[in-house]
This record gives sequence, C-alpha cells and structure tokens, in this order.
Amino acid sequence: MLDLSKNPLFDLNSRTLSVDERVALSYARARLVLRSYNLSISDVQSFTPKFWAMHLDPILPLDFGCFTILAAHLNLTVGTIARYLPQQPDLIPLVKSLLNLDTVGVFLLSERGHGLDAFNIETTATKHKNGFILHTPREEATKFMPATTPAFGIPKVAVVMARLIVDGEDRGSRFFLVPICTAKEMYPGVTSTRLPRRSGTSPLDFSMTSFNHVFLPASALLGGSLDAPTDARSAWWDEVWRIPYGSMAVAAPLMQGLKHVAYIGGQYSLRRHVRVHGPTPVPIMTFPTQQLAVLYAVAAGTILDVWYRSINLWTTASSTAWPWW
Repeated sequence: MLDLSKNPLFDLNSRTLSVDERVALSYARARLVLRSYNLSISDVQSFTPKFWAMHLDPILPLDFGCFTILAAHLNLTVGTIARYLPQQPDLIPLVKSLLNLDTVGVFLLSERGHGLDAFNIETTATKHKNGFILHTPREEATKFMPATTPAFGIPKVAVVMARLIVDGEDRGSRFFLVPICTAKEMYPGVTSTRLPRRSGTSPLDFSMTSFNHVFLPASALLGGSLDAPTDARSAWWDEVWRIPYGSMAVAAPLMQGLKHVAYIGGQYSLRRHVRVHGPTPVPIMTFPTQQLAVLYAVAAGTILDVWYRSINLWTTASSTAWPWW
C-alpha cells in the first residue's frame, strides 16, 4: 500500500481554506492519488486488486471531495468508455489522458426531473447527416449534478446519456462522448450552473448542465449502433452496467473511516484519565461502556474490510458476465 500521508497535499489543514481553495485541493489530491497508483485500462476494465486497492487507500477518508472525483471519474466515465475501445480504438489517447487525470471525466445520466426514473430522461441526440445534435428540451431535463465547471483549471469531458432520435424515431438511450470545458471556459452550447455548497460536506463544483443544440461528430456515439433495441429497458441497464460497481466503490472510504474512528477513539480512551474511587487516575478505557464502543468499531471495521476485499474475486469473475442479477 502506498503511503500518501507524507505528501504535502495531504498535510494541509483544509478547514482553514476557502471553499474554492478546498475544491482546488481536492482536484490536486485526486490527481496525486491516481498518478501514484498508475492504473491501466485493464485495471479499470477488469476490476483488478490494484483497482480496488486505490479505493481502499486509508488517506481517502480525509477528503471525500477527492474520493468523489475519483469514484465517478474511474468507475463511471473511464469504465464506460473502456468498454467500447475494441470498436473505437481512437478513444485510447483520451482514456490515457483520463487515467493521468490530465482530463476529468464526468458521468451525466440523471436529470433534474429524472433521478430514480432515469430510464425516462429527456435529453435528445438527433441524428444529423454528419453527426448528432445534442439538446436539452426543457429545464427539467438539465443534467444533475456532476461537477462540470471550468473553474479549477482542468479540461472535462462527459459521458452523456441521451435519447437517440433517428428520422423522428426514438431508438432508446445511448451514451455520447461530449467535451464539456477547456481548462478555462465552457464549450459552445454547453452551460454549467454551479450549485450552492451543501453544509457539512467536502465541497466540489457540483452543477446543473444543459446543452443547446450542440453538434457532435458521428464518433461521439459510444458503440456506434443506430439500431433500436428489441428490449429498451434491458438495453438501458446494459448501458449503465458500471453503476452497481461504482456503488460498491462508494463504501470503501466509509469502511476506512470507521477504522480511523476506532483508532482515534481507542488512543483517546487510553490517554484520557479520570479519578473514580481512589486518588490515582485511571484511563477511561477501563470502563466497560468505553471498551464496548471501541471494540465494536474495531470489529466492524475489520469484518467489513475482509468482506469488501472479497469483492475483488467476485468482480473479476463477473465483470464480463452481464447482467449479473
């Protein structure tokens, strides 16, 4: 396991920084983590132990903004694109840029009016003679809420789910590769409205993103097929196949955080002394009520860690067998 705790980026007290300084720090930390683990396309595609080891790095609970960037970037964006590399090898340079975090990948699926019912999204990609026209038909179809602003000096590209319209016919939802912003500004036709910060969280530039008749080349359609699926719902689940794996990844820093809590609580309980019946102070760890809480946290953290690592075997075996339920 890498020791990133000695890096100056993780030695900063982020609580003394402004919101934007904290966001910039999270992006810098995410780049450091990703470059330190040096993941390959195969690592992301096949869910290798190295892939999961990055998610389990004990440094990540210190900055959930950093982890949020990495989780969506790797699991959803890179993972989705990587699936189509055999058919679209021209995307390999982009994926390498993403794996180095020279470019941030964004996953735009749900909309302001379609969260749990994302199957019913309204964003359209209409077939044009030379490509597609990506459009947000109304405010409720605005993509919600991945971070898409250019405010922190990193280019961003998105995997955008939209309804494929060919000759006036809705042929189901597809993913399209869409440039969002350069290191300084949005691309024409793409609008990003930054959302207010949620209190008590690691801040990021979460946004609402819309498209105004954005032209996309034919190569933007991931997979390239214009055919209507025989079963639209099964086809939709096949498109979003990375989401269950991404959901598992989210648990990693929470389990590591539980270990942090157990260690801090245990050390404090040994150091903190109080007088009880006699003149000599005793550590509060001698109290059964304190022992129970600390030992429960240690046990839970250990068991969850073993359970989580067993996912390595399951995901490696099942990553090519979809659907898995």
